[in-house]
Amino acid sequence: MKSAPFKIYSASAGSGKTFTLVKEYLKVCITAVSPQKFMSILAITFTNKAAAEMKVRIIKSLKAFSDPDKAEQTELEMMMLIAKETGVAKKELQSRAQLIFENILHNYSRFAIGTIDKFTHRVLKTFAQDLGLPNNFEVEMEHKLLLKQAVDLIINKTGVDEKLTKLFVNFIQNKTADDKSWLIEKDFYTIAEELLKESGQEHCENLKNLSLDNFFKLRNDIQSYTNKIDHELSTLGQKFLSDCKNSCLKHEWFAGGARSGLPKYFEYLSSKNWEKYKPSDSVLKNIEKENWYAVKAPKEAYGQIDEVQEKFYPLVKRVIKILKEYPKYVYFKLIAHNLYSVAVLREISKEMQQIKEQNNIVPIGEFNKKIAEVLQNEEGNFIYERLGERYANYFIDEFQDTSELQWKNLIPLIENAIADGQKPGSAMIVGDAKQAIYRWRGGEVDQFINLQQLAVDPSSQVAYKMEYLSLKNNFRSKAEVVNFNNELFSSIAHQIEHKKYKELFINLKAQEVKGSGGYVSLEYLENGAEHDELMLGRCLKTVKELNKDGFNYGDICILTRTKAKGALIVKTLSEKNIPVISSESLLLEQSAEIRFILNFLRFLNEPNHPRYRFKIIEFLHENAFCPWPLEMINQKLEMLCKGSTNQFYAFLKELIIDFDLLKWRSSSLIELCHKITKAFKLEITARVYVQFFLDEVWVYSNKYSQDLFGFLNYWEDHAHKLSVVIPEGINAVRVMTIHKSKGLEFPVVLFPYANWNATSERDAKSWVEINEPELEGLPSSLIPLNDKLNSATKQLQVIYEEHKAKVLLDNLNMLYVALTRPKTRLYIFTSSKERGKNLNVFFDTFLKSKGLWEDGKTQYNFGKKVKETNNKQKENKKFPTSQPVEDLSKILHISRQAPKIWEVNHPEKGADKGRRVHEILSYIKTVNDVDDALKKALRLGLITNSEAGEMRSILNIVLKNVDMKPYFAQGLVVKNEEEILLSNGRILRPDRLVFEENEVTIIDYKTGLENNTHKKQILEYKTEIEKMGYKVKESLLVYINDGSIKLKRV
Repeated sequence: MKSAPFKIYSASAGSGKTFTLVKEYLKVCITAVSPQKFMSILAITFTNKAAAEMKVRIIKSLKAFSDPDKAEQTELEMMMLIAKETGVAKKELQSRAQLIFENILHNYSRFAIGTIDKFTHRVLKTFAQDLGLPNNFEVEMEHKLLLKQAVDLIINKTGVDEKLTKLFVNFIQNKTADDKSWLIEKDFYTIAEELLKESGQEHCENLKNLSLDNFFKLRNDIQSYTNKIDHELSTLGQKFLSDCKNSCLKHEWFAGGARSGLPKYFEYLSSKNWEKYKPSDSVLKNIEKENWYAVKAPKEAYGQIDEVQEKFYPLVKRVIKILKEYPKYVYFKLIAHNLYSVAVLREISKEMQQIKEQNNIVPIGEFNKKIAEVLQNEEGNFIYERLGERYANYFIDEFQDTSELQWKNLIPLIENAIADGQKPGSAMIVGDAKQAIYRWRGGEVDQFINLQQLAVDPSSQVAYKMEYLSLKNNFRSKAEVVNFNNELFSSIAHQIEHKKYKELFINLKAQEVKGSGGYVSLEYLENGAEHDELMLGRCLKTVKELNKDGFNYGDICILTRTKAKGALIVKTLSEKNIPVISSESLLLEQSAEIRFILNFLRFLNEPNHPRYRFKIIEFLHENAFCPWPLEMINQKLEMLCKGSTNQFYAFLKELIIDFDLLKWRSSSLIELCHKITKAFKLEITARVYVQFFLDEVWVYSNKYSQDLFGFLNYWEDHAHKLSVVIPEGINAVRVMTIHKSKGLEFPVVLFPYANWNATSERDAKSWVEINEPELEGLPSSLIPLNDKLNSATKQLQVIYEEHKAKVLLDNLNMLYVALTRPKTRLYIFTSSKERGKNLNVFFDTFLKSKGLWEDGKTQYNFGKKVKETNNKQKENKKFPTSQPVEDLSKILHISRQAPKIWEVNHPEKGADKGRRVHEILSYIKTVNDVDDALKKALRLGLITNSEAGEMRSILNIVLKNVDMKPYFAQGLVVKNEEEILLSNGRILRPDRLVFEENEVTIIDYKTGLENNTHKKQILEYKTEIEKMGYKVKESLLVYINDGSIKLKRV
């Protein structure tokens, strides 16, 4: 029977997914006629790490097949399976594997295994012109940096752009009405993150024709509609309450009482409490009662209440009639609530588009959008036709995390390969809907579930045969762990209302193949004021017990949902001298020494800032550099933090013999960091962190510039991800988030804080399409996803129900990922007495369904603890790092005419030349100064005689450029490298200022790549010069590279 060309694998945790992918990949290669078949295979993975692992496994397997005598057992098993499934004899398979192995090594660039982003990047680069992109476009990996820049730029327009200012004022008023802070930067960054999502990009594109005037009009139109209803209902409510007051009728005398009776409902109407406009069932019941008075009402009041009833019953009916429009009213209210946010998003999107166009940038997050835009037109299909000629076989891993747009862009390629079953191509997608935990990144699990259903539906109309296969054997965990998870998630399935999602778990029957054994502990801890202390203490105690049971620290992983909880655990274990590793603990900014270096750099940038002075003193005092008596500390702090800069310089001079502010600030960035490190012996106390920090400074200096201000901005944007890289095999407890653990496995897993709410998502929003005639021109808008939608239109109710189902699935999937990481032991620490749909409720229901629940019992064990006898206790070796240079001045002879700006692309070729060109230009005021400038450079050792000719040519390219000539003419007033001292003590040093009467032209030289910090820097020069009373005529960035120059007017 012929195999289906399109196979869909559902691979539960630990089921050998990577093994299966590699096996099927090798089968395609080995059964092909050509040993170069791998060149026509495209394999797509979710991460670079997964791609690297797959490549290694394929190459390792081919090598093992070529020489079975040296192969490991797993590779021999794969070889036997491939031989059995393909019918290729062992000798022949051995020979083919050798040929394929050699061909891959000789054509490694054609070994196409990588991420979806890498593939789409290659498409964009290859077909840049066809896609309407400049050939020299740059890929921007840091999409968030672009957003930040766009946000900063629009905020800077406040007070300049009248309509934008009006928008910001309205936005702030909207926030303060909700009792939120009036500070807007953080909100703008949050709003701007919609542009990182495929849906946000698409909807912003639809909004591009709307002006701010359009948004203001739409807001007014919505308010006109809602205000009309508010006014009518409020008037009715006030009239009812007024009549009751005039008749001296107490609210508790009405049916339903004071808290939930008719007067309370009319209070809601009177106060325009729109969320309470819709009467509850009890209120409606009381309205239709024969009498409106309560049982406890005095009989003498009956008559008056009857009069009120007779008068207001028709008006109540009028309220109910008005409220037929309530779903639409709520819809409009929700749109209005976010309309200013949508307008801000539109402005950020416009600003960002300008940044991208000016800098020839394509953010990595927009790759798929670019391709999809072209493929919508029939002419765009030729791109994939050419790609289709290259690739015939497709493997897609982690399909459950693939976005809709990514899949949409891949479908034409796959269909071309397997169309009508006539072509020899194939497609294999692998995933697990139970491990879909990246919806926030755009992953869409429903498309994977739908494909599975399509494959098993005999009535489905598809042009090619599909086959659904399920990998159920668990090769990771021991029996007790596997059985616990099977039974727990089968129990949870009965509490899921969404049919498709229920089926994911209800028939969970993973089969263990690791044999009997294993241990699971489920423990409830009191959820009170000391909850954190109990959780942390339990983790610490368990780690110690495991160590006594023969497990190495490196066998243990502690999983948390959030980084914050992970940080608490790291701190607790570290304080008890238990070796621990986490991505957070390895961040460079976690080192006190690195924070000190940064505060010292900030101080040099802003010498009068008291915070930076205080931070420097704090570190120095804590580390015994200035051991003042306790009674003197406050006095010293007061004097040094608030005193003159000279006082603080004198304080530093006492600690650092060679401290000279001007000399230190004129040092290159890398040299400056070495000076600070050496002066305070930081390489001794934090050698590893300091080394990695200096490496990062070096990377920044080479890629961007030696600009201190620019580096500090760069650090603010990147600090959260710059960390020490550690070697494999360190014997330390791992602490990581559940998201980071995906795809990994550990002998033992501890899962504390297993008690979060599984049904809520903070500040969730969704785009909705709008077809209301009153809102003509607004194609879509963002609305908040909360329980207010239960009272809105049917369309919004459906969206909300779908959202709640997806939030629950997200959280159950996170639970599933966490509980399926361990091989041998699993410890779950949850909370007792939680309300709502917290995770403990699922654990409670599971225990009750098994008949295990006992009131007051706090720990339930499954299986038995067996001591680990095969483990040898590991000892950690020191991290291998290069030794920081203790005294840079001993090996580097840097001229005191040293560069203030030093930027390069290739340190081995360009650093010195770029620096020297920059320096020599500072000696030149007119075109006639070239000879003297070169002589000075020779005298100072900046160039040799043999280099003088080349340097002259470079200078002439600059000076004789048609646009630059006027700035080097005779008779101009020129100031090169002139220092501008700011009021806060900072010093700015523009490269060249050309004065013509009261006008100034600013010129700043750059070498290397264009960078947004350059623009920010020259705009700062402009601002400060204008404060001095000059009019800035022009601001020019002059890029000097490879014998050419480029002028950029800012």
